Amino acid sequence: MKPTLTRPRYRAMKKIASMAIMQGWHLKHFTGAQLGLSGPTMVSLEQAGWIERAEAPKSDAPFKVTTQGHYWKTTKDGRDAIKALPETEPKV
Repeated sequence: MKPTLTRPRYRAMKKIASMAIMQGWHLKHFTGAQLGLSGPTMVSLEQAGWIERAEAPKSDAPFKVTTQGHYWKTTKDGRDAIKALPETEPKV
């Protein structure tokens, strides 16, 4: 089943796209906080199959903080979804 492109997902994917364009498509890891996105939004994108959880990069702090957000990366489906995003956001 194809995931639904809702307004929150559209806005989140636009933010991911703008960051990917700025940093190149070789973007390895990102956090929701870097984009100003909340945890539920990131989980929604994960459920759609557009992003997946990733290991923290080696350059991350030498310790883990329990409140630290998850690292994410886009999937192939996510990159395809970004390329197919319409110019106008959905009404839903």
